[in-house]
Amino acid sequence: MKYSTFEKLFQEIIQPQAMNLVASFHERLSFSTNSCSALYESYSKFCRFIKENYMKTDSIEPIDRHKVAACISVSIIQVRPLSLTDAFAENPNIHLANEMLGVMCGFNVMESFIKEANKEGLTDQKDALAVANGFRFPKSTRNNKNTYFEDLCISLYHSSRTCSIDLLLLADVFYLIEESNKLAYTLSESGSE
Repeated sequence: MKYSTFEKLFQEIIQPQAMNLVASFHERLSFSTNSCSALYESYSKFCRFIKENYMKTDSIEPIDRHKVAACISVSIIQVRPLSLTDAFAENPNIHLANEMLGVMCGFNVMESFIKEANKEGLTDQKDALAVANGFRFPKSTRNNKNTYFEDLCISLYHSSRTCSIDLLLLADVFYLIEESNKLAYTLSESGSE
């Protein structure tokens, strides 16, 4: 992805999502509006890593949307464009703000890829309809009151602190959630849900 394309993605997806998080946490966060180049640098590094290590050496194919989403998500988590302005904020999820932003932007990017592919006739229209209102998540399997989205963000938070985040594993999570949304849509259309 060229910098100009990434800059557009930053302006149309990352920054608006970040500002929504800032507002939802009652201004106890600040967003670094000049983080675009650092995010692009990190994103490019992760994409190169995937291409060099997990794709055929002679491949000119771009990486798929799930890996792009993972690279964007992990870049946001690594660069941390959101920072606390109130160290004593009461909401415990505020410490997950960058992970939340990363996951949300990953899904937004996937959604835009699906819509673009649908416009170009490269995918079935039901794929676009399945995510037309955003992605739905399964119920969490943990014994807590968190949503699946929150548990995913908590896992990413701890992974980034203790070791590293596996890009391909995160890409697989994006893929499986996309597929579960397609299946749910197909079942609802057939009246089986």
